[in-house]
Amino acid sequence: MEEQPQGGSTFPEMLKAAKKLTAAAETVTQNSESIGLVANGIGRYLLNEDGTVRDFTNVKLMEETARKVDDGMATMNAIATSIDDRIKHFPTTIEHSFTNEAFARIRRLNNDLIRERIMFIGAAVIVALFAAFTAYKAFGVADRSKELQKWYEENHEAILFGRYLRVHENNRWNY
Repeated sequence: MEEQPQGGSTFPEMLKAAKKLTAAAETVTQNSESIGLVANGIGRYLLNEDGTVRDFTNVKLMEETARKVDDGMATMNAIATSIDDRIKHFPTTIEHSFTNEAFARIRRLNNDLIRERIMFIGAAVIVALFAAFTAYKAFGVADRSKELQKWYEENHEAILFGRYLRVHENNRWNY
């Protein structure tokens, strides 16, 4: 196995370690399939075809069964050891430093983004003002405002009388 460098890893080293871990996972999958085959084989040796337990007085059968169980245990131990070894050698840190050129590129992108946001907000405000002005003219808001002002002036005395009754003669209207 390769030795892990002290103080972190570079990105290519981390990619290599990730590929190794993927290969180990595939090995684990293959090994787990082989464990399933071993378990199936053990089941065949322990049981007769009709599902009854075999006669264990047969020494050859007992030796073969013990060998299959040992093979299965060895495979499971190999899988566990392989996974532990792979995990130990997986990098835990990444060291990276930006160059001045990278910082300049990031600043340019950030400035461009801010400029685009300002332009978008300005365009949205202009569109909103244009829509409000169009609605003001289209729906005759100015004319309706003048009509309401005229109605208020004509009915001003009635409005004041209603307010007077509401404040001073409130009990008269309760039933």
